[in-house]
Amino acid sequence: MTLYDSPTGFPYTSSLRAYQPLEAFSAAQRRAIVAQFGALDADAPTTPAGLRALRDDVERREMRSSLHRLLRKPNDPYPGSRAELARVIADPAERGALLYCPNQAVLRAALAAEELSDGSSAENLRRIVPTDATERHQARLKTLVDSGVVDSDLLFTRTATWGVPFAWFIFFHEGDRQEMLNHGDGSIATLRQYIPVLEAISRSRSLVAALSLSAPELDFFEEMARVVSWLERFSPRSVLELDYGALADKVYPDDSPTDVRLGIECLAEGDMTGAAAAYQRLVTRWMPLRHLGRAS
Repeated sequence: MTLYDSPTGFPYTSSLRAYQPLEAFSAAQRRAIVAQFGALDADAPTTPAGLRALRDDVERREMRSSLHRLLRKPNDPYPGSRAELARVIADPAERGALLYCPNQAVLRAALAAEELSDGSSAENLRRIVPTDATERHQARLKTLVDSGVVDSDLLFTRTATWGVPFAWFIFFHEGDRQEMLNHGDGSIATLRQYIPVLEAISRSRSLVAALSLSAPELDFFEEMARVVSWLERFSPRSVLELDYGALADKVYPDDSPTDVRLGIECLAEGDMTGAAAAYQRLVTRWMPLRHLGRAS
């Protein structure tokens, strides 16, 4: 049984990840990445099968760690320092070179807890997660940040549940490089799309500019501007990955990038009918999943 045939998998979570060359990281981060991949030479050619095996190993370890944290007693859902893994892909622009995305599990867990504690779920968080567990996690994060292993100012992975934020689609086109993984029964385990960061920024800037002139009051405009500003902070040699996860089997083939682009272009041209039609297609495609999320 492979990872993707496992009866327990991640929920309907999508991820947007940025992968950088090794030299773009700090010395402490480079040491952590090299330690994880052992004898893997960043300048040596690596086969697609070898990279797939490395990726599967990270996904498997991350899944097991998540399940362990959810089930252990006393309650403590926070990841330990050993959960600080990285993913690796081949650099499409340089034969044999590799790009890395640290998962920043400790940082992202702290940010998620902070978001919950600031909202209406604060009381539930305190009931479920012991205060001393949160305090230990904050100390763990401080140690990792102080040592330089974790960059608290730059988040490499953005995640969403029960859908893909529409603002993420501004970076992708239907012809971009894709990787599809299937379950043994033929259903789709995940779909991953890739685009060089410089190309993604170029595409997105034109759409942000178009929307800034036609509908700057939309919340969607602010979301687009925010995610573009995030992407601009990475190395120019970076690659952006959109990982649909289990959502892929529900929406593939997905025309959302085209619908988002057409909707913005229609708004810029004053074609309200075309913009409304594109938005309706998006809602029809994604709303059933979001309803499922609220019902679960």
